[in-house]
Amino acid sequence: MAIVLFIILLFILPFIITVIIASNKGYSGCLWFLIAAVLGWIAVIIVICMPNLKKQEQRHQETIAALTAQKSNIIVNNSSGKNDLSQSVLSENFRLDAIKALKAAGKPFDEYDVEIEMEKLKKEHHEKLAQEEKVQREEQAKIERMRREEEYARMEERKRIESEKRKKNAPYWGIATILLLILLCLIIFFLLRPYLFSDSNATANDEYVIINGVRWATRNVGAPGTFAENPESAGMFFQWNRRQGWSATSGNASGWSDSMPTGTMWQSANNPCPSGWRVPTAAEFQSLNNSGSVWTTRNGVSGRLFGREPNQLFLPAVGWRVSSSGALNGVGSGGVYWSSTLYHNENTHAMRFGIYQQYTNLEARNHAHGFSVRCVVANESAREALIAEIHRRFDTLEKVGNNVNNALIELGLLSEAEIRTINDTQGYLGGMIYDALGVTLDGLLEKAFGYLDTAEVEELEELIDMLIEFEREIEEMQMFIENHRRQNRQISATQQMSGLFGTAQGSRGETQGVTTGSDGTVGGVVINGVRWATRNVDAPGTFAARPESFGMFYQWNRRQGWSSSGESVSSWNSTTPTGTSWTRANDPCPQGWRIPTENELRSLMNSDSQWTSRGGVNGRLFGTAPNQIFLPAAGWRFGSDGVLVRMGEFGRYWSRTQDINEYDAIGVVFCDLNVFKNQMLRLSGSSIRCVAE
Repeated sequence: MAIVLFIILLFILPFIITVIIASNKGYSGCLWFLIAAVLGWIAVIIVICMPNLKKQEQRHQETIAALTAQKSNIIVNNSSGKNDLSQSVLSENFRLDAIKALKAAGKPFDEYDVEIEMEKLKKEHHEKLAQEEKVQREEQAKIERMRREEEYARMEERKRIESEKRKKNAPYWGIATILLLILLCLIIFFLLRPYLFSDSNATANDEYVIINGVRWATRNVGAPGTFAENPESAGMFFQWNRRQGWSATSGNASGWSDSMPTGTMWQSANNPCPSGWRVPTAAEFQSLNNSGSVWTTRNGVSGRLFGREPNQLFLPAVGWRVSSSGALNGVGSGGVYWSSTLYHNENTHAMRFGIYQQYTNLEARNHAHGFSVRCVVANESAREALIAEIHRRFDTLEKVGNNVNNALIELGLLSEAEIRTINDTQGYLGGMIYDALGVTLDGLLEKAFGYLDTAEVEELEELIDMLIEFEREIEEMQMFIENHRRQNRQISATQQMSGLFGTAQGSRGETQGVTTGSDGTVGGVVINGVRWATRNVDAPGTFAARPESFGMFYQWNRRQGWSSSGESVSSWNSTTPTGTSWTRANDPCPQGWRIPTENELRSLMNSDSQWTSRGGVNGRLFGTAPNQIFLPAAGWRFGSDGVLVRMGEFGRYWSRTQDINEYDAIGVVFCDLNVFKNQMLRLSGSSIRCVAE
């Protein structure tokens, strides 16, 4: 029973603890625990075996002492007969005995006769002593033989008992030995794991988690080229495209540089990530954000947990350092992480990913801020996959372009002669083709530069140049078709061609989910179970003329519309709107429609989307063909003075849902790089896209 408890405590319990550690600390924590378990096992074995070794040594010493004592007794007994009397006493006794013997003989004798008789008696005495000593030695030898036989018997009995114990405990010790070997094998496995199973991604000092196809490090960057101690550790802060790290815990940043880092990309020489890792792109952060997240606490550290079990990633809210002074800010309430993506080719701003208790956002900040860095694997296989994807999309463009040519002729939109005049362009109706394929040129470039090093980009230059040329040809083709549109056709080219591209791609041509609105022209498109209007709200109670039209801007929970053109407007209302929700009385949507909720906007964000251009208007196309809606990037008006900003670069659309404070409400914001939910100032002017009631 003791052996069973010993095995449970020494082996089964460590395995259970190892599983628990693996689920929280990763394999490096398991490695150190297994090493400690083996050392503990060896220590326990030593503790158990030492008393047995001491007992064997003690028995050996006792046996030697007993043999020594017996030998001493033999020597004493053998010499006792010789030393009973002194030599003078013996001589006197022999003399008296000799005289007595001579007198008994009745013969006269002299001193000479006495000496002769003494010698005779001495000889007889020595012979007697020799005989007695011989008998004593024989007796002692017999006793020694008996003692040895008895000792041998005892030793054999001990051996028999110990052998029986060993046989009885052999299975347990066998199991213990096997478990020890398993522990040692596990240690060897964890030590060699990065080398045996590396895919040119993993490093020897950190584990990763895969979310939406992106392999993320589980810890922030610490000192340049290293990861922090654990997933909750703050690591260090970095300025964009600089390798120098700044403390994320100390209040002061001695030697802080407020100069603006330069460059159009985060250069490999300035990469603070360990070997095999890189700074993520804005698109990869958007992919991470799309996986869903919750605000939580890990080991006393607040932050956001992204993804779903078992593939989850914790980003600690460790604050940031302000660009002007390096002052530490936001610790525990927010965290900011750099992306490698430049903002609109501006050499002073880049995209960063912010996490807060109530929301996340992806916005541009100047390069001099000190933010955290969470790396992704620089995966060689992703480069090959990207090249294959561009080849596939290139081939698809050619096939769809040929189908478009045939469709144009069949519909009578263009004659064969007109097709031949633009044969070089192959009739690539760019925006619609891109929409049907679910890809944009900007998206491909963003993905390419996100996955590839500068040297690797050269391998794609030829294909990228082709795609750029396609974009130019697409624009020319759109203008050509617009000029040759027959006067008797009133339906827009986009509506006509939406089915054609589906025909070119099989079942995607089905038009289910598209309906006609009450005005006869405005349809509804179902995306993720929500029916969306195809146009923005214009004047209160009406839709804009076309899907590309900006419509009007609205302040939250107010029905008054503001122009989407012109830098400024008169009589701008700079007071903050009130209310806990956008009331029906203030809803500017036409009858049968309403302003969407936060969850409905989120479902739209979670659908596929890409930045594109429709009729010369920038915006984002949401959904999958044929169920798609185009949201134009109309910009917005500042809440303080109503000044129009970012037209053609950003789109901001209201939800009816309030924020936690009385000054903001929830909306969706997008640009060419990403889409994200955001807090929007209630008194700012933003667009509205309605959903069906």
